[in-house]
Amino acid sequence: MEGNSSQDSKPLSRRDLIKRAGVAAGVAAGSLGIGLGIRTGYDYLNRYYSQSPEARYNGPPQFPEPSSHAPEAAVSKEPLIALPTEFGWNTHLNVDGNPRENHTLEALKRCVDDISSNGSRRLRMDFRHWQMVESGDTDRVVWRDEGIGQFDDAISYINESGLKLALVVTAPEYAAEYDREDYIKATRIFFGTIANRYQGMIDTLQLYNEPDIHRFKTYRFDNHALLKGRYFQELEEAMEAAYEAVKQADPNIRTIANISHWVGHHTDMTRKGVYFFDRIGHLVDVLGLGPYLEDNQRAIDSMPIAIEDLQTRYNKPVEIVELGQPTIGRFTEIDQARNVSNAMGAMMGGEVQPAAIMLYEYRDETIVSDGVEKTFGFRNADDSPKISYNVLVGKMQQESENEFMQK
Repeated sequence: MEGNSSQDSKPLSRRDLIKRAGVAAGVAAGSLGIGLGIRTGYDYLNRYYSQSPEARYNGPPQFPEPSSHAPEAAVSKEPLIALPTEFGWNTHLNVDGNPRENHTLEALKRCVDDISSNGSRRLRMDFRHWQMVESGDTDRVVWRDEGIGQFDDAISYINESGLKLALVVTAPEYAAEYDREDYIKATRIFFGTIANRYQGMIDTLQLYNEPDIHRFKTYRFDNHALLKGRYFQELEEAMEAAYEAVKQADPNIRTIANISHWVGHHTDMTRKGVYFFDRIGHLVDVLGLGPYLEDNQRAIDSMPIAIEDLQTRYNKPVEIVELGQPTIGRFTEIDQARNVSNAMGAMMGGEVQPAAIMLYEYRDETIVSDGVEKTFGFRNADDSPKISYNVLVGKMQQESENEFMQK
Protein backbone atom coordinates (compact mmCIF):
# COMPACT_ATOMS: atom_id res chain seq x y z
CA MET A 1 0.00 0.00 0.00
CA GLU A 2 2.74 2.44 0.85
CA GLY A 3 4.51 4.27 -1.94
CA ASN A 4 5.74 7.56 -3.27
CA SER A 5 3.79 10.80 -3.05
CA SER A 6 3.24 11.50 -6.75
CA GLN A 7 0.09 9.67 -7.81
CA ASP A 8 -1.61 11.66 -10.56
CA SER A 9 0.17 10.22 -13.59
CA LYS A 10 0.09 6.57 -12.55
CA PRO A 11 -1.93 3.84 -14.23
CA LEU A 12 -4.84 2.64 -12.14
CA SER A 13 -4.12 0.29 -9.29
CA ARG A 14 -6.54 -2.26 -7.86
CA ARG A 15 -8.15 0.22 -5.48
CA ASP A 16 -8.31 2.97 -8.10
CA LEU A 17 -10.28 0.57 -10.26
CA ILE A 18 -12.77 -0.21 -7.53
CA LYS A 19 -13.04 3.49 -6.80
CA ARG A 20 -13.78 4.21 -10.44
CA ALA A 21 -16.37 1.44 -10.48
CA GLY A 22 -18.13 2.98 -7.50
CA VAL A 23 -18.16 6.44 -9.08
CA ALA A 24 -19.24 5.08 -12.45
CA ALA A 25 -22.12 3.11 -10.97
CA GLY A 26 -24.46 6.11 -10.93
CA VAL A 27 -23.47 7.04 -14.48
CA ALA A 28 -24.15 3.51 -15.66
CA ALA A 29 -27.55 3.49 -14.00
CA GLY A 30 -28.61 6.65 -15.80
CA SER A 31 -27.16 5.90 -19.20
CA LEU A 32 -28.51 2.36 -19.32
CA GLY A 33 -31.95 3.67 -18.42
CA ILE A 34 -32.80 0.66 -16.30
CA GLY A 35 -32.87 2.31 -12.91
CA LEU A 36 -29.93 0.49 -11.37
CA GLY A 37 -29.39 1.28 -7.69
CA ILE A 38 -25.93 2.25 -6.50
CA ARG A 39 -25.21 -1.20 -5.12
CA THR A 40 -26.45 -2.98 -8.25
CA GLY A 41 -24.61 -0.60 -10.54
CA TYR A 42 -21.44 -1.07 -8.51
CA ASP A 43 -21.73 -4.86 -8.75
CA TYR A 44 -22.36 -4.66 -12.47
CA LEU A 45 -19.28 -2.56 -13.16
CA ASN A 46 -17.16 -4.36 -10.61
CA ARG A 47 -17.36 -7.50 -12.73
CA TYR A 48 -15.55 -5.49 -15.40
CA TYR A 49 -13.21 -3.51 -13.19
CA SER A 50 -12.24 -6.54 -11.11
CA GLN A 51 -9.20 -6.88 -13.34
CA SER A 52 -6.33 -4.50 -13.90
CA PRO A 53 -5.93 -2.90 -17.35
CA GLU A 54 -3.14 -5.39 -18.13
CA ALA A 55 -5.29 -8.32 -17.04
CA ARG A 56 -8.21 -7.15 -19.20
CA TYR A 57 -6.21 -6.55 -22.35
CA ASN A 58 -3.16 -8.79 -22.04
CA GLY A 59 -4.35 -11.39 -19.59
CA PRO A 60 -2.90 -11.90 -16.11
CA PRO A 61 0.88 -12.38 -15.86
CA GLN A 62 1.84 -15.98 -16.52
CA PHE A 63 4.66 -17.11 -14.27
CA PRO A 64 6.55 -20.28 -15.22
CA GLU A 65 6.14 -23.67 -13.60
CA PRO A 66 8.41 -23.72 -10.53
CA SER A 67 11.48 -25.89 -10.51
CA SER A 68 11.54 -28.68 -7.94
CA HIS A 69 14.00 -26.91 -5.65
CA ALA A 70 14.92 -23.32 -4.83
CA PRO A 71 18.41 -22.01 -5.61
CA GLU A 72 20.72 -22.94 -2.75
CA ALA A 73 21.52 -19.28 -1.98
CA ALA A 74 17.83 -18.52 -1.37
CA VAL A 75 17.39 -21.26 1.24
CA SER A 76 18.19 -20.55 4.88
CA LYS A 77 20.63 -22.97 6.50
CA GLU A 78 19.49 -22.03 10.01
CA PRO A 79 16.93 -24.24 11.78
CA LEU A 80 13.46 -22.73 11.47
CA ILE A 81 11.81 -22.61 14.88
CA ALA A 82 8.01 -22.71 14.86
CA LEU A 83 6.69 -19.96 17.13
CA PRO A 84 3.12 -18.77 17.76
CA THR A 85 1.79 -16.34 15.16
CA GLU A 86 2.09 -12.70 16.21
CA PHE A 87 -0.68 -10.29 15.26
CA GLY A 88 -0.42 -6.62 14.46
CA TRP A 89 -1.64 -3.64 12.46
CA ASN A 90 -0.58 -1.32 9.68
CA THR A 91 -0.72 2.44 10.12
CA HIS A 92 0.95 5.62 8.86
CA LEU A 93 2.49 8.79 10.16
CA ASN A 94 1.78 11.99 8.25
CA VAL A 95 4.20 14.80 9.11
CA ASP A 96 3.47 17.40 6.42
CA GLY A 97 0.59 19.12 8.28
CA ASN A 98 -2.06 18.30 5.67
CA PRO A 99 -5.36 19.07 7.50
CA ARG A 100 -7.19 16.32 5.60
CA GLU A 101 -4.81 13.69 6.95
CA ASN A 102 -5.59 12.28 10.37
CA HIS A 103 -2.42 10.25 10.86
CA THR A 104 -0.74 12.73 13.16
CA LEU A 105 1.89 11.88 15.75
CA GLU A 106 -0.74 12.11 18.48
CA ALA A 107 -3.03 9.74 16.55
CA LEU A 108 -0.19 7.25 16.11
CA LYS A 109 0.51 7.28 19.83
CA ARG A 110 -3.16 6.57 20.53
CA CYS A 111 -2.95 3.67 18.09
CA VAL A 112 0.14 2.28 19.84
CA ASP A 113 -1.51 2.54 23.27
CA ASP A 114 -4.69 0.88 22.02
CA ILE A 115 -3.22 -2.10 20.19
CA SER A 116 -0.65 -2.72 22.94
CA SER A 117 -3.47 -2.98 25.47
CA ASN A 118 -5.29 -5.46 23.20
CA GLY A 119 -2.36 -7.85 23.11
CA SER A 120 -1.02 -7.06 19.61
CA ARG A 121 2.70 -7.56 19.17
CA ARG A 122 3.51 -5.71 15.95
CA LEU A 123 3.09 -2.41 14.15
CA ARG A 124 3.95 -1.87 10.50
CA MET A 125 4.33 1.58 8.98
CA ASP A 126 5.93 3.24 6.00
CA PHE A 127 8.85 5.64 5.96
CA ARG A 128 7.40 8.57 4.01
CA HIS A 129 10.66 9.93 2.69
CA TRP A 130 8.92 12.50 0.47
CA GLN A 131 7.83 14.26 3.67
CA MET A 132 11.09 13.89 5.59
CA VAL A 133 13.93 14.11 3.08
CA GLU A 134 14.82 17.51 1.65
CA SER A 135 17.13 16.17 -0.98
CA GLY A 136 19.91 13.71 -1.43
CA ASP A 137 22.58 12.39 -3.73
CA THR A 138 25.06 9.54 -3.88
CA ASP A 139 26.87 10.73 -0.75
CA ARG A 140 24.29 11.85 1.81
CA VAL A 141 20.66 12.30 2.80
CA VAL A 142 19.45 15.78 3.80
CA TRP A 143 16.61 15.69 6.32
CA ARG A 144 13.70 18.02 6.86
CA ASP A 145 14.21 18.63 10.55
CA GLU A 146 10.57 18.99 11.62
CA GLY A 147 9.39 15.92 9.74
CA ILE A 148 12.20 13.59 10.74
CA GLY A 149 11.94 14.83 14.31
CA GLN A 150 8.31 13.68 14.49
CA PHE A 151 9.28 10.33 13.01
CA ASP A 152 12.07 9.92 15.57
CA ASP A 153 9.53 10.56 18.32
CA ALA A 154 7.18 7.97 16.85
CA ILE A 155 9.88 5.29 16.59
CA SER A 156 10.91 5.86 20.18
CA TYR A 157 7.31 5.65 21.37
CA ILE A 158 6.71 2.40 19.50
CA ASN A 159 9.85 0.86 20.98
CA GLU A 160 8.98 1.95 24.49
CA SER A 161 5.58 0.27 24.09
CA GLY A 162 7.22 -3.09 23.45
CA LEU A 163 5.74 -3.46 19.95
CA LYS A 164 7.93 -4.90 17.22
CA LEU A 165 8.35 -2.38 14.40
CA ALA A 166 8.11 -3.39 10.75
CA LEU A 167 9.38 -0.44 8.69
CA VAL A 168 8.64 -0.20 4.97
CA VAL A 169 11.27 1.73 3.01
CA THR A 170 10.76 2.53 -0.66
CA ALA A 171 13.07 4.12 -3.21
CA PRO A 172 14.22 7.73 -2.80
CA GLU A 173 12.34 9.84 -5.34
CA TYR A 174 15.30 12.07 -6.08
CA ALA A 175 17.28 9.10 -7.45
CA ALA A 176 14.69 7.86 -9.95
CA GLU A 177 16.37 9.48 -12.95
CA TYR A 178 19.95 8.65 -11.96
CA ASP A 179 21.99 6.37 -14.17
CA ARG A 180 22.48 2.81 -12.95
CA GLU A 181 25.73 3.36 -11.04
CA ASP A 182 24.56 6.51 -9.25
CA TYR A 183 21.19 4.96 -8.45
CA ILE A 184 22.88 2.03 -6.71
CA LYS A 185 25.12 4.41 -4.75
CA ALA A 186 22.18 6.57 -3.70
CA THR A 187 20.17 3.50 -2.70
CA ARG A 188 22.99 2.19 -0.55
CA ILE A 189 23.35 5.55 1.20
CA PHE A 190 19.60 5.97 1.66
CA PHE A 191 18.84 2.57 3.17
CA GLY A 192 22.02 2.55 5.22
CA THR A 193 21.28 5.99 6.67
CA ILE A 194 17.81 4.93 7.80
CA ALA A 195 19.01 1.64 9.30
CA ASN A 196 21.81 3.41 11.13
CA ARG A 197 19.52 6.16 12.46
CA TYR A 198 17.16 3.60 14.01
CA GLN A 199 19.75 1.02 14.97
CA GLY A 200 18.35 -1.45 17.49
CA MET A 201 14.78 -0.15 17.05
CA ILE A 202 13.60 -1.99 13.91
CA ASP A 203 12.53 -5.63 13.89
CA THR A 204 12.04 -5.99 10.14
CA LEU A 205 12.97 -3.53 7.40
CA GLN A 206 11.16 -4.05 4.12
CA LEU A 207 13.18 -3.51 0.96
CA TYR A 208 10.77 -1.65 -1.33
CA ASN A 209 7.03 -2.32 -1.43
CA GLU A 210 5.11 -4.62 -3.77
CA PRO A 211 7.75 -4.44 -6.53
CA ASP A 212 5.86 -7.21 -8.30
CA ILE A 213 3.05 -4.80 -9.22
CA HIS A 214 4.72 -1.38 -8.77
CA ARG A 215 7.86 -0.23 -10.55
CA PHE A 216 10.37 0.04 -7.74
CA LYS A 217 11.87 3.38 -8.81
CA THR A 218 8.66 5.29 -9.51
CA TYR A 219 5.93 3.18 -7.86
CA ARG A 220 3.99 3.20 -11.12
CA PHE A 221 1.50 0.33 -11.28
CA ASP A 222 2.58 -2.51 -13.58
CA ASN A 223 1.10 -5.95 -12.97
CA HIS A 224 3.55 -7.53 -15.43
CA ALA A 225 6.69 -5.77 -14.17
CA LEU A 226 8.62 -8.88 -13.10
CA LEU A 227 8.31 -10.38 -16.57
CA LYS A 228 9.44 -7.34 -18.55
CA GLY A 229 12.89 -6.67 -19.95
CA ARG A 230 15.66 -5.95 -17.46
CA TYR A 231 13.29 -4.83 -14.71
CA PHE A 232 13.86 -7.81 -12.43
CA GLN A 233 17.63 -7.67 -12.89
CA GLU A 234 17.65 -3.96 -11.97
CA LEU A 235 15.39 -4.62 -8.98
CA GLU A 236 17.69 -7.37 -7.74
CA GLU A 237 20.72 -5.07 -8.04
CA ALA A 238 18.96 -2.30 -6.09
CA MET A 239 17.73 -4.70 -3.40
CA GLU A 240 21.21 -6.13 -3.00
CA ALA A 241 22.62 -2.64 -2.41
CA ALA A 242 19.84 -1.90 0.10
CA TYR A 243 20.34 -5.25 1.85
CA GLU A 244 24.08 -4.80 2.23
CA ALA A 245 23.67 -1.28 3.58
CA VAL A 246 21.04 -2.33 6.13
CA LYS A 247 23.03 -5.31 7.40
CA GLN A 248 26.19 -3.24 7.68
CA ALA A 249 24.37 -0.62 9.76
CA ASP A 250 22.54 -3.13 11.98
CA PRO A 251 23.05 -6.88 11.45
CA ASN A 252 20.14 -7.62 13.80
CA ILE A 253 17.54 -6.05 11.50
CA ARG A 254 15.66 -8.74 9.62
CA THR A 255 15.12 -7.88 5.97
CA ILE A 256 11.87 -8.68 4.20
CA ALA A 257 10.40 -8.23 0.72
CA ASN A 258 6.73 -8.58 -0.18
CA ILE A 259 4.51 -9.47 -3.08
CA SER A 260 0.90 -8.41 -3.50
CA HIS A 261 -2.06 -10.71 -4.14
CA TRP A 262 -5.37 -9.10 -5.04
CA VAL A 263 -7.96 -11.55 -6.39
CA GLY A 264 -8.77 -9.21 -9.28
CA HIS A 265 -5.33 -9.77 -10.77
CA HIS A 266 -6.06 -13.48 -11.26
CA THR A 267 -2.48 -14.43 -10.41
CA ASP A 268 -1.25 -17.73 -9.01
CA MET A 269 0.35 -16.62 -5.75
CA THR A 270 2.58 -19.65 -5.29
CA ARG A 271 3.99 -19.43 -8.80
CA LYS A 272 4.61 -15.71 -8.51
CA GLY A 273 6.09 -16.15 -5.04
CA VAL A 274 8.52 -18.82 -6.24
CA TYR A 275 9.49 -16.77 -9.29
CA PHE A 276 10.14 -13.76 -7.04
CA PHE A 277 11.85 -15.35 -4.04
CA ASP A 278 14.01 -17.70 -6.11
CA ARG A 279 15.68 -14.55 -7.43
CA ILE A 280 15.85 -12.38 -4.30
CA GLY A 281 15.49 -14.93 -1.51
CA HIS A 282 19.17 -14.59 -0.59
CA LEU A 283 18.52 -10.93 0.31
CA VAL A 284 15.70 -11.46 2.80
CA ASP A 285 15.28 -13.16 6.15
CA VAL A 286 11.48 -13.14 5.93
CA LEU A 287 9.02 -13.68 3.05
CA GLY A 288 6.18 -11.15 2.94
CA LEU A 289 2.73 -11.68 1.41
CA GLY A 290 0.00 -9.07 1.01
CA PRO A 291 -3.30 -10.82 0.22
CA TYR A 292 -6.50 -8.88 -0.53
CA LEU A 293 -8.97 -11.72 -0.97
CA GLU A 294 -12.37 -10.00 -0.58
CA ASP A 295 -15.10 -12.66 -0.38
CA ASN A 296 -13.47 -15.09 -2.82
CA GLN A 297 -13.51 -18.38 -0.93
CA ARG A 298 -11.28 -20.12 -3.45
CA ALA A 299 -8.59 -17.49 -2.98
CA ILE A 300 -8.97 -17.67 0.80
CA ASP A 301 -8.65 -21.45 0.77
CA SER A 302 -5.47 -21.24 -1.33
CA MET A 303 -3.58 -19.13 1.21
CA PRO A 304 -2.60 -21.91 3.66
CA ILE A 305 -1.15 -23.87 0.73
CA ALA A 306 0.91 -20.89 -0.48
CA ILE A 307 2.22 -20.23 3.03
CA GLU A 308 3.27 -23.86 3.49
CA ASP A 309 4.83 -24.12 0.02
CA LEU A 310 6.92 -20.98 0.40
CA GLN A 311 8.10 -21.64 3.97
CA THR A 312 9.04 -25.22 3.07
CA ARG A 313 10.86 -24.22 -0.10
CA TYR A 314 13.03 -21.52 1.50
CA ASN A 315 13.11 -22.61 5.16
CA LYS A 316 12.18 -19.05 6.09
CA PRO A 317 9.23 -17.57 7.99
CA VAL A 318 6.30 -16.22 5.99
CA GLU A 319 4.55 -13.09 7.25
CA ILE A 320 1.22 -11.71 6.10
CA VAL A 321 2.24 -8.07 5.99
CA GLU A 322 -1.11 -6.75 4.75
CA LEU A 323 -4.55 -8.30 5.05
CA GLY A 324 -7.60 -6.13 4.61
CA GLN A 325 -10.71 -5.01 2.77
CA PRO A 326 -12.25 -1.57 2.22
CA THR A 327 -15.68 -0.57 3.48
CA ILE A 328 -17.07 1.01 0.35
CA GLY A 329 -19.38 0.09 -2.53
CA ARG A 330 -20.71 -3.42 -2.05
CA PHE A 331 -18.53 -4.05 1.01
CA THR A 332 -19.92 -3.08 4.40
CA GLU A 333 -18.30 -3.11 7.83
CA ILE A 334 -19.97 -6.46 8.42
CA ASP A 335 -18.45 -7.80 5.18
CA GLN A 336 -15.06 -6.51 6.28
CA ALA A 337 -15.37 -8.32 9.60
CA ARG A 338 -16.62 -11.55 8.04
CA ASN A 339 -14.18 -11.78 5.14
CA VAL A 340 -11.01 -10.78 6.98
CA SER A 341 -11.89 -13.04 9.92
CA ASN A 342 -12.53 -15.89 7.47
CA ALA A 343 -9.13 -15.36 5.83
CA MET A 344 -7.37 -15.24 9.20
CA GLY A 345 -9.05 -18.45 10.28
CA ALA A 346 -8.10 -20.23 7.06
CA MET A 347 -4.44 -19.25 7.39
CA MET A 348 -4.31 -20.18 11.06
CA GLY A 349 -5.91 -23.53 10.26
CA GLY A 350 -3.23 -24.56 7.78
CA GLU A 351 -0.49 -27.10 8.39
CA VAL A 352 1.98 -24.19 8.57
CA GLN A 353 0.89 -20.95 10.23
CA PRO A 354 2.34 -17.58 9.20
CA ALA A 355 4.86 -16.03 11.58
CA ALA A 356 2.78 -12.84 11.66
CA ILE A 357 -0.52 -11.44 10.41
CA MET A 358 -0.79 -7.65 10.22
CA LEU A 359 -4.13 -6.13 9.29
CA TYR A 360 -4.37 -3.26 6.83
CA GLU A 361 -5.10 -0.82 8.32
CA TYR A 362 -5.79 0.53 11.79
CA ARG A 363 -7.88 3.60 10.80
CA ASP A 364 -9.20 5.33 7.70
CA GLU A 365 -6.68 7.74 6.26
CA THR A 366 -8.51 11.02 5.74
CA ILE A 367 -11.06 13.11 7.62
CA VAL A 368 -13.38 13.01 4.60
CA SER A 369 -13.20 9.77 2.64
CA ASP A 370 -12.26 10.24 -1.02
CA GLY A 371 -12.38 6.68 -2.27
CA VAL A 372 -11.38 3.10 -1.70
CA GLU A 373 -7.75 3.83 -0.85
CA LYS A 374 -8.78 5.66 2.32
CA THR A 375 -11.42 3.24 3.62
CA PHE A 376 -9.39 0.18 4.55
CA GLY A 377 -9.40 1.19 8.22
CA PHE A 378 -10.95 -0.98 10.91
CA ARG A 379 -11.58 2.26 12.74
CA ASN A 380 -13.05 5.43 11.27
CA ALA A 381 -11.02 8.58 10.74
CA ASP A 382 -12.24 9.94 14.08
CA ASP A 383 -10.94 6.76 15.81
CA SER A 384 -14.41 5.38 16.48
CA PRO A 385 -14.36 1.61 15.86
CA LYS A 386 -16.10 0.09 12.89
CA ILE A 387 -18.12 -3.06 13.51
CA SER A 388 -15.13 -5.06 12.29
CA TYR A 389 -12.63 -3.70 14.80
CA ASN A 390 -13.81 -5.45 17.94
CA VAL A 391 -14.61 -8.59 15.97
CA LEU A 392 -11.05 -8.82 14.67
CA VAL A 393 -9.41 -7.90 17.96
CA GLY A 394 -11.37 -10.78 19.46
CA LYS A 395 -10.31 -13.04 16.58
CA MET A 396 -6.65 -12.20 17.19
CA GLN A 397 -6.95 -12.90 20.89
CA GLN A 398 -8.78 -16.17 20.26
CA GLU A 399 -6.22 -17.39 17.73
CA SER A 400 -3.35 -16.40 20.02
CA GLU A 401 -4.91 -18.35 22.89
CA ASN A 402 -5.56 -21.39 20.70
CA GLU A 403 -1.98 -21.43 19.43
CA PHE A 404 -0.56 -21.02 22.92
CA MET A 405 -2.58 -24.02 24.11
CA GLN A 406 -1.47 -26.11 21.12
CA LYS A 407 2.20 -25.26 21.59
